[in-house]
Amino acid sequence: MCRILFVESNKENIETVYGLIDALVKASESDNTYGDKSISHKDGFGYILFGKNGEKLHKVYVKETNPIFESPLEIATLKETLTHFERFTFGIHVRLKSEGAIDLINTHPYMFSLPNGKNLFFMHNGTLDKTLIEDEFSFNVPEDVSDSLTFSYAISRNFKNISDLKELIKNGTKFVKENSGFNTITFLLDHSKIDAIITSYFKGKREYYKTYLIKENGLTAFMSSTLQQYLDKALQAKLMLIGDEPFKETIIILQDLLTNEVSIKQEQF
Repeated sequence: MCRILFVESNKENIETVYGLIDALVKASESDNTYGDKSISHKDGFGYILFGKNGEKLHKVYVKETNPIFESPLEIATLKETLTHFERFTFGIHVRLKSEGAIDLINTHPYMFSLPNGKNLFFMHNGTLDKTLIEDEFSFNVPEDVSDSLTFSYAISRNFKNISDLKELIKNGTKFVKENSGFNTITFLLDHSKIDAIITSYFKGKREYYKTYLIKENGLTAFMSSTLQQYLDKALQAKLMLIGDEPFKETIIILQDLLTNEVSIKQEQF
């Protein structure tokens, strides 16, 4: 149970991006889409940020166990950091734990440094069957390791390229528990090349697990449902709902982020 936000943007859209970040913070403090009572996503947050000036690439990786809505300094630092880049992309994850301890190990996004020089970053909204994952990939992890960390560890050990990774991530839907989802953001860093894979999938709890997408000049954003409530009307009008046909089960592949050759492909599961 989490809230997530993906952004790829240029500096001209920075005020819009600030609005998206603020909406995530507010949605994390008060979310009325899961059940009869509002819930708070209070069990930590993290983000992975890539920024570019010319050809120079920068990376910022942050994980905290404090609630994001009680972390104004960290949010101000994130916003200020964005001003230094001509182009940037990031994923933010805010956690309400379903499994695993509240600690930095289980806080998303998870990072894996691979022997081939690639770095994988993964974040997930939903609950997976951890035992099924362990059986599928023939390994076991300690009881206090979350389902999401278990799955992301498994895929990090079993792919060679972006096509392999896409299929492994798609396969993750078979581990989704009832009344849960598989909304994910994955970054793959290969030296200076950045690709991303985004999924939107749910089995029940539609109002909570549906997602939204914005695609316009210089800005692509993907977000959890509740952010919509906290955006201004101009930005709300730009949202495309993912959670109804024909977008109910969607995977988005973004390649060569932060370049002039960005490729965005949207497919059904």
